Amino acid sequence: MKYFILMMFFVASLKATSQKSHSEILNMTKEIKIIDRLYLDLTNLDKKEIDQATACKLFKRMYGNNGSLPGNTKYYIAGKITRNPDFDLLFLYAEENKTESVTNFNLSLLTTRKDGSYVSVLDAASNIYYVRKNKTEFHKTRSYLYSDLQIRQENEISTPDRKYEMEYKINDYGVFVFYPN
Repeated sequence: MKYFILMMFFVASLKATSQKSHSEILNMTKEIKIIDRLYLDLTNLDKKEIDQATACKLFKRMYGNNGSLPGNTKYYIAGKITRNPDFDLLFLYAEENKTESVTNFNLSLLTTRKDGSYVSVLDAASNIYYVRKNKTEFHKTRSYLYSDLQIRQENEISTPDRKYEMEYKINDYGVFVFYPN
């Protein structure tokens, strides 16, 4: 009888931390409408924090499939575009507190099939600060998302003080395809 009660508590605790379904995730956020283009940064997006189990489901491909996510990080869903009949585009945001004065953020675009299965992911906007040879360095990414699902990206790296641009397009299957400039 003790084992039965223990198993019931275990099952209840698993249910309390279970992942949200794809439709529940979509219902957590607003549809994003793009008239011409959208500058991808935090001021344009209304983010909603998600629980650890759901974050693991959405973010694990970005950090590798080792089953865990980095500590000191909050995870959010910041929008969706569901107009395509074959895939959904989710705006995912992660905020990592490195120190009291340094916070790294990463805004990623994730495409999923309509059933919620993973298709592709792209780092759309980020501020990443790190220390290398006792010197603080950074990598910044900014993007524009156009109404035809084309993405123009600007990247800046502190060492060797370099800027470059990249262009992507989401194909009919939801895959981010790189187009050289």
